[in-house]
Amino acid sequence: PVAGTLANVIISRPVAYIKNMCDKTGIKFTVYADDMTFSSQTFLQKETILNMFNQAFESYNMQNDFTLNEKKIHGCSGTNISATGVVIREDNKLTCHRDIYQTIRQTLYQLNKGDESHYNYNKLSGQIAFMYMVDQSGKLEKLLKKYENIVKKYSLFNMSKLTEE
Repeated sequence: PVAGTLANVIISRPVAYIKNMCDKTGIKFTVYADDMTFSSQTFLQKETILNMFNQAFESYNMQNDFTLNEKKIHGCSGTNISATGVVIREDNKLTCHRDIYQTIRQTLYQLNKGDESHYNYNKLSGQIAFMYMVDQSGKLEKLLKKYENIVKKYSLFNMSKLTEE
């Protein structure tokens, strides 16, 4: 539970440096623990982000301690904006990445067919809880109602929460 706080303390100076560079160039920058999000109205090249990151950590002599995982650097275009598993749709409603929804849907379908081979209670109930906190599109609510018997049978979600609102 303290990992995010520790990460923020350790990298606070380079993060302030990056934020200052981003403010000067019109790039929006947010940090959550060690997840950094850069966004702009114009296309950002991967090299721009890498250079900014390296310059910040080199200035505090931390370049050997921290590196960006280049596999996790993603560009996003179009109308949906994405950050840390949450997607802001073009109608400004929040939802989750499509893969989370599809995993929930697929697992509920398999359980409905009696196939428990891919079932992991902690993973599925966690994904449902996460999507329930985030989703404003109504997709999850419709899906849970469709598979209400399965959701109740496996105690995946308290269905009364859907009628409280």
